[in-house]
Amino acid sequence: MGSTTGIQGASGEGLLTAKMRQQPFSVLLFDEFEKAHHTVFDLFLQMLGEARLTDQAGRTADFRNAVILLTSNLGASSFKSGGFGFETGAEDANIADRARTHFRDAVQKFLRPEMVNRIDAIIPFDPLPRDIAREVTRKEFERARRRDGFVQRVPTFNAPDPLIDWLTDRGFDLRYGGRPLKRAIERDLLVPLASKFSDLPLVADGAFELRITLGLEDAPLDIEVEALDVDERELGQHDQAIKMMHARRSITHVWRCNHVSSLRARVDRFLLGKKNMNSENKAWLHKNLERLERLRAMVHDMESLETELVTAHILRHDEAATNAAKTAKPSESGTWIERHDRIQEQLAVWQLEVFLMDIKKPNRATLAIYGPGFRTLFTRYQRALKEELEIPDIAWEIGSFAPLVEGKAQGNFTKCAGDAWQVNWYANDAEYHRAIIQTGIVVRFTGEMVGAYLNDEVGVHIIESNEHQETHRNLVHDISSIEDYEPPKSIGRKDKFLQELKCRTWKYGVNEIIHHPTTTRTGKWLNEHALLALELTNRMKSRIKAMFS
Repeated sequence: MGSTTGIQGASGEGLLTAKMRQQPFSVLLFDEFEKAHHTVFDLFLQMLGEARLTDQAGRTADFRNAVILLTSNLGASSFKSGGFGFETGAEDANIADRARTHFRDAVQKFLRPEMVNRIDAIIPFDPLPRDIAREVTRKEFERARRRDGFVQRVPTFNAPDPLIDWLTDRGFDLRYGGRPLKRAIERDLLVPLASKFSDLPLVADGAFELRITLGLEDAPLDIEVEALDVDERELGQHDQAIKMMHARRSITHVWRCNHVSSLRARVDRFLLGKKNMNSENKAWLHKNLERLERLRAMVHDMESLETELVTAHILRHDEAATNAAKTAKPSESGTWIERHDRIQEQLAVWQLEVFLMDIKKPNRATLAIYGPGFRTLFTRYQRALKEELEIPDIAWEIGSFAPLVEGKAQGNFTKCAGDAWQVNWYANDAEYHRAIIQTGIVVRFTGEMVGAYLNDEVGVHIIESNEHQETHRNLVHDISSIEDYEPPKSIGRKDKFLQELKCRTWKYGVNEIIHHPTTTRTGKWLNEHALLALELTNRMKSRIKAMFS
């Protein structure tokens, strides 16, 4: 409702009033309102009486089109049901009448008369009848049956009615409602079943198909777990179910990861201040709202796909149930695997879009390459981007810094052209090859995703030669602004770049690159530019994976 006056840095913007101005037609729920500070009830009088509320900044929110609900535990501690278990007929109806009267009196005793007079209706929750409690038990069991432990072992067990009745009688208390039912299922069924699963021997492929026999006795349950023979398994659908489960985990993790959570929070902040945004921020907001909606749709599609396949697998012995579970026709949506692959492709495209958002110039990269092997290193970059990665419309410009002159008095290098280093750009590649260059070059690549591929190239690149030749040490800098850039002083020293951080090592005679601290190896022989293209691709994939981990 707004920050308290006097707090330094407080804007006075109220979260509640801002949301109500944004969505005036809404349902507003205050949970356990009796625990609020007594001054909050004065604000409730404004909302329920005048249907308006003004925050610290003077902004007024209109509540005339909102449905306001207040939930409370008032009277719950003093309510007595008169017994345990279930009561039926006239006794059950009597308990419901007593509950309504009791809770209505509790609210009237707690609230001031003017507050009670502004409440349209006081609706107490009736105790759950037995048939509803039984359905809650079955629903909780079905939810537990879709846990990873069940899905991975794929038990075909369907809970019989006597088991549901037994769990309902064990877990339900008329005073506490349905919450104890979940604890009863965990305590009396899932924990003993997990113990049985843990005692099973492992098999080579790690997959089980189990028969579960439940001996229905007073207490406790008699649970028997039997592994089927190998020839009785139907692993095709099982493997698909496991694949869908891992895919659902992965895409749900992307939705909940820190990077996406930060993006969603930033979108929410923009939505609250939407009226004061400029055109650039509005464009950003529109684009990212669409991105988040696409990801939300992918999460929903993958969850639905997993539910379809798991349900069909559990009921696979019932041909009619299996056909009913697979609602998608191949002509419309494709098979389960085709739909899975399509969602995974959409997710990969979405992750790449978000990854490129954090790169200032994703289609442009300017590198400075120093050292005796700068020509070799540039050629490898050039051929890797053009021939191996096949970047469309790729182009490059090559230049060199003005010659450096050693200042004898300071022992350093002095600038030779005004206040900034000058870059001499060559008209074409032929002019570059004819030029005599001593220190290094500047190369500017342009093309789709060039900046993403070359975003992590800063450091020393070591090209190992054979035993009779010197190992080349080359230094690569990523230049964001040529006007503000100065070449490093270490390029004129004998111990070239020994103090710089390593980026990549090309091993002589071995088909591998070490991108410190990781290594890229291939089983087949590749030339240098093909190996570099593979390494650049792997590096970008690992950065995308780290962003959404």
